[in-house]
Amino acid sequence: MSSSPPTEAPVLAGPISLEEFLSWGVTDVQYELVDGWVVVNPAPGPGHQQVVTNLFRLLLGARPAGHEVLTAPLDWVLSSDPPRVRQPDVVLVALPAVLPLTSPPLLVVEVLSPGGHERDLVTKRLEYAAAGLRHYWVIDPQAPAVVIFAGDELHEVARSSGDTPIGVAQPVTAAVVPSALVAPPT
Repeated sequence: MSSSPPTEAPVLAGPISLEEFLSWGVTDVQYELVDGWVVVNPAPGPGHQQVVTNLFRLLLGARPAGHEVLTAPLDWVLSSDPPRVRQPDVVLVALPAVLPLTSPPLLVVEVLSPGGHERDLVTKRLEYAAAGLRHYWVIDPQAPAVVIFAGDELHEVARSSGDTPIGVAQPVTAAVVPSALVAPPT
């Protein structure tokens, strides 16, 4: 297997080692590593990026001291055996943030893409829980809706849609309004 990333998309390459994957560094294409296989993610659309921007602003104002909000692309190494690396849309991490992330962030947020419901609500939630994550939000920009998972197994603890806010106390103190996350800034 080559030590440089594939240049044409979509490409499924592998199996490769965690070390080989990490040697690629940051690229213009969003790749994840799942059980040694490289998965190419489609580029996010404008609606997705609007939600990420609004989340960034919300979390930036609510973050605890000594923490930073980061957005994709960034690698979180979930495991080395099997090699698994994900690129969450938004993370809240303790400073100093060393990339790739090798320990769980304080919070991970994924924004659903068309066809990504199973991946983000089930597969990634289970992977993130196994890697030690304790706070996970999934945003559905189409509904709009927010689902909040927490605890050792990332069980669902809250859900809201439209203009109904969710009051969050951990890991940040904030009111999350699904419709506000999809709205252009005013």
